[in-house]
Amino acid sequence: MHQLDAREFRDEPSTGMERARMETVVITEAGQPSLVLISWEVFSGLRKGTRRAVTFEGLSEEEKRSLVNARMSPEHDHLDDELDP
Repeated sequence: MHQLDAREFRDEPSTGMERARMETVVITEAGQPSLVLISWEVFSGLRKGTRRAVTFEGLSEEEKRSLVNARMSPEHDHLDDELDP
């Protein structure tokens, strides 16, 4: 999730729009969440109720393999530091 100040969004809305095509954008005012910008695909999925929550055991074998073999983009490597005690 990406945060964007309302002033930044007002000055350059195309930046927020482009980012929202990749991930949820939270627009803040005075440091507090105010609005959420999401892609049409995410919005459509929410309206159709296509999102589902399942346990790992509830996944198909193909879905399990996909998760086990998934790799994050190197740009997110810094998030690993949050996992270290």
